[in-house]
Amino acid sequence: MDRLQLGNVLWQRVFQPHLFRKDAEAAHQATIGMLVRLQGAGLLSVLRFLYQSPYVEQPGYIGRVRWRNRVGVAAGFDKHGEAVAALDAIGFGAIEVGTVVPRPQFGNERPRVFRYPDCRAIINRYGFNSVGAHAMAENLARCFASNRIRAVVGVSLGKNKDTPDNRAVDDYIDALSVVLPVLRPGRDYVKVNISSPNTPGLRDIFQRLDAFLAEFFKRASDTAAKLGLALPPVYLKIPPDMLNYSAFERIMAVSGNLGVAAIEATNTTVDATIKRQHGLTEVGGLSGAPLRELATKCLTQLNQINQLPGWHRLDLIGLGGIDSVDAASEKRNAGADAIQLYTGLIFEGPILLHNILDDWRRE
Repeated sequence: MDRLQLGNVLWQRVFQPHLFRKDAEAAHQATIGMLVRLQGAGLLSVLRFLYQSPYVEQPGYIGRVRWRNRVGVAAGFDKHGEAVAALDAIGFGAIEVGTVVPRPQFGNERPRVFRYPDCRAIINRYGFNSVGAHAMAENLARCFASNRIRAVVGVSLGKNKDTPDNRAVDDYIDALSVVLPVLRPGRDYVKVNISSPNTPGLRDIFQRLDAFLAEFFKRASDTAAKLGLALPPVYLKIPPDMLNYSAFERIMAVSGNLGVAAIEATNTTVDATIKRQHGLTEVGGLSGAPLRELATKCLTQLNQINQLPGWHRLDLIGLGGIDSVDAASEKRNAGADAIQLYTGLIFEGPILLHNILDDWRRE
């Protein structure tokens, strides 16, 4: 038995059964807690031994920064930027933390996360539970000071629930101003998250995306200049729901004209038909295998727009239902320059990252 097989056996027979006896949120907290403890005890080498693929070094430029490889971990896994060093040791090419909002907030009431092993899905309605921008910045600063992080780090920015929609940009700028000084120039990025279904009115911003992004980029550039820093690349995450080809075309045009570096497709779905097909009734965003087809369809349309003559091409990051090598390759074939994992990791464990990297090195 080689080291990765040993790591997978430990995941499948010890860690996952233990975690799946807990409710979904408690299991998530236990996972992050375990990673943080390994970091603190100086045991990152254990994670590297058990889980880091020998094919981890497959670098490529995505969204104007150099990813260690083209497989990242999506926002929502490490919400507070606590476990970056551990995730880096496992071998992700990029680690997106958050979503972070300016002021600490609890999010929605519990229970707010539901796990469905039969259909390999998760429904969450967290509502941007966050320690706040200052606490996250402190977490990241400690991490960068104590560890050599090989992965790109992205920070997903959001707004507090009680911030009026007409002041939403204020929150994104406030959060940016706090985390920007701790990011590594030329190596990290920020993401604008206006696609979560769990903050009322957030997705409505897409109806005024041009004005929102124009104001964000102007104020973000001013903020960076006042801090004596360069504005890092800005990614944008889009929802899969209620958008057609013309809507995607508008999003891509606005994003390209204003300077967005990459589009992440997609966030979770609230599609009632998809939920009904799998007998799911909880309110919230659905991720995992049931999202795969819809997310890939969105990605395909974005890629078609990218191929239009004279179009300003944007890098595309695919996510949604990636729980196998086939699912990962499907996203690549649909036009993804890179992918992100989350729900697939819950059901497959870290071996999923190695399996994808092993497959892609053969291309």
